[in-house]
Amino acid sequence: MAGSESAGNFRSSYYDKAGIRNVNETKALDQALSRNPVDIGKLCCLLQRITVPASHRERLWKLVLGITPADSRIAKSIEEDRRGQFEMLKSTLEVMRLIDAKSSPVETVTLMILLERGELQMNHKSQLDSAIVRDLQQVFGVMCHVASKLQDAYWLARNFHNHMVELRFDTNDLISQTRSLLEKDDPTLLECLVRGSQDGTISIQHWFNLYFASVLPESALLKVWDKILGGCVGKLGCKHLTTTAKIILIQLRPAIVEAKSNEQITQILHQPLPEELATPLLNTLKGAN
Repeated sequence: MAGSESAGNFRSSYYDKAGIRNVNETKALDQALSRNPVDIGKLCCLLQRITVPASHRERLWKLVLGITPADSRIAKSIEEDRRGQFEMLKSTLEVMRLIDAKSSPVETVTLMILLERGELQMNHKSQLDSAIVRDLQQVFGVMCHVASKLQDAYWLARNFHNHMVELRFDTNDLISQTRSLLEKDDPTLLECLVRGSQDGTISIQHWFNLYFASVLPESALLKVWDKILGGCVGKLGCKHLTTTAKIILIQLRPAIVEAKSNEQITQILHQPLPEELATPLLNTLKGAN
């Protein structure tokens, strides 16, 4: 059995180094995208299982988030409707003098989403400075980097936000589930994390509020979001959120174990993950899913 497992690991490593795995994964993805209508359930499975090429990411996310219809025969009319709604919201904000040509894409997208949801306040500058909206802007900023056009950034950010709101994730529950994973996989690390904590919780609420935006380097974040989007839209709920949190904590283990105080641990958990830990994290995450 050990020999078989070793041989399997060798083949897996060889395929990755030779690029064979990526070629096969891209072929499977292209085949799924060539169907009409596209099987969204299959795309969700692929998002969780493969390394998504950067060239495919925007199209995939638009499909799984319902921006681009699965049936290409109605894509043109849907696109026209979406363009009209985008232009109406943007024009309204311009008339209200809340945005202009100098406004950043992130601020524009954020104000458009707040306006559409009926959540835009009179003092919009104060609202943009609030902790909740600052977190949203971190998330929406990622969509602005992924999308090739502002209109697509708006729809990606809007549908992602609306979908996550509908799922009603409770950050306290997510932290509790992460703790349960650590109890099983690394109880010593868990003991270090909760030592000195009055309520025994782990100080990672901001990770879940941000879906790891500004926590992970963007190159790693996008690959994590591939899995989160595939899992959440594919009805796997919070599995990838808690698994990712656990793996990040394990990657930070040396620094956490050496910390002299709870304040030092909190500081470690509020810093971006070092770039050199991103690749090991992704390799572990791929094996975990």
